[in-house]
Amino acid sequence: MEKRLFFAGVILTGMLTGVATASAEPPDTTSASVEDLIVTIPTLSGQGVDTFALSDGFAQKQNPSQSGDPTYPPTTVRIVGGPVPGDVEGDGDPDEALLLVVNYGGTGSFYSAVIAINDGDSYQASNALSLGDRIQPESIEFRDGQFVYNYLVHTPDQGASDIPTVPKTTLINLDTATGTISTS
Repeated sequence: MEKRLFFAGVILTGMLTGVATASAEPPDTTSASVEDLIVTIPTLSGQGVDTFALSDGFAQKQNPSQSGDPTYPPTTVRIVGGPVPGDVEGDGDPDEALLLVVNYGGTGSFYSAVIAINDGDSYQASNALSLGDRIQPESIEFRDGQFVYNYLVHTPDQGASDIPTVPKTTLINLDTATGTISTS
């Protein structure tokens, strides 16, 4: 059975409220809802990762280390569209594919694939797999036991503010032993 979710004209406007909080103890990384996951996102420099606690599909965190300026805009993470179900583990519990958009405080919108792995009682987020900056999401499908992300990217000669026009498909594989995702 094929499940599709189409993202029509994704326009990110305004700023939703919500704050990710830090704690001295490691956070519980499971959630009863895919909208309230703990997700780990690569930092803008690519030199590490940062953890965000989504609440109703959104989180933000002030990150002055990116600019050295505490007034620098916060990093935000938001679920775009809705979750797409599919049993990638083959255990009878529907897992959920998510599309996240991360804004580090600048003009870029960085998209990532994440799988909310269902253990029967709760969800745990896989790693975030980068799909690109300023892409145009089109759909997520569950096909032949894996999630398929479809989106448009820019041609090499297009500017970042141009509308992407080149179709791209990314097949996502889940390593059930580690809970990590990779591309085919």
